[in-house]
Amino acid sequence: MIFTSIVVILVSFIISLTITPFLRQFIIRFGIFDAPEKSRKIHDSPKPTSGGLAIYVAFIVPIMIVFFINYSSFAGSIWFPRIIGLLFTSTLILIVGFVDDVRGMEPIKKLFFQVLASILIYYCGFKIKLFTNPFGETVQLGFLGLPITIVWIVGITNAINLVDGIDGLATGVVLFASITIYSISICMGNPVSTVLIAAILGACAGFLKYNFYPATIFMGDTGSQFLGFLIGVVSIGACQKSSLAVALLTPVIVLGLPIMETLLSVGRRVKNSSSPFQADMDHVHHRLLSRGYSQRQTVYILYMICVILGIIGFIFTAARSIFAAGLLAVLAILLLLGTVYFGYFQKLHNKNAEPK
Repeated sequence: MIFTSIVVILVSFIISLTITPFLRQFIIRFGIFDAPEKSRKIHDSPKPTSGGLAIYVAFIVPIMIVFFINYSSFAGSIWFPRIIGLLFTSTLILIVGFVDDVRGMEPIKKLFFQVLASILIYYCGFKIKLFTNPFGETVQLGFLGLPITIVWIVGITNAINLVDGIDGLATGVVLFASITIYSISICMGNPVSTVLIAAILGACAGFLKYNFYPATIFMGDTGSQFLGFLIGVVSIGACQKSSLAVALLTPVIVLGLPIMETLLSVGRRVKNSSSPFQADMDHVHHRLLSRGYSQRQTVYILYMICVILGIIGFIFTAARSIFAAGLLAVLAILLLLGTVYFGYFQKLHNKNAEPK
């Protein structure tokens, strides 16, 4: 299945790389733009958005090809309802994101569809049943499995959406996370998850050419919610230590940047007595821009953080208890230093950080 996954990466990459320019012309013709907004956006001119449609096609096509070629193997297996469910629910999330890009949608409505999709995918088989404690016995989740699965998938969906505030950042975050989860999935001997994450990896790599600074197209909510939902769902299966025990700590580490950004953003907004859904310009990339870094430098710094977290997450997967504890201690120290450096213990004064 490794050879198949490599082919999937190449096919997904080529599709994404090829159709994105054509999609951009289509989007421009129909006037689907992300307009500048000083209160929460840093781009200074309208940009074509909803580029996530290209990512969607680049993901769906190779997965469907592999699915039909291996239909006899999937039919009757536990993966049949999972694949069908993933294709259906991810398409639902894509549609919700597209509607939000074109017409706008209230946060509570988007949350409703995210929860609905998470419930559906849970009953299709992507579920967190057990939690593998690296320092002790496996913890049975029981009836808590459903709400924890919902919180995980909805949380990651919105976390990726939240970091999509600067050219190439969300695409790169998912790309680096996918590389790590792809490697872990291979080591865990999980062929289906390997192919699924391979399609995500290739789609992001191809789209990044047009989304990196200076971006010629944005993925929009169409792409960020779709990718967030996918990576949230696939990480559940890809990081399994066995068919039943799911080690959530690994994807938590790998997706540490968007997760921490989400927690800090929600905490900040609640503290300021504003809605958790209220957009602002106080994210980590805004803080780096306010320190004088250019958009390109800011993205490179955050990419490096993703790479470091990915390496730690990969090592953590195979680590013994004592070594795992040491890794978590190092990670906690890095987190503390990061929050201090990015100024999360003080108010950001430069609210109008402009790209260079």
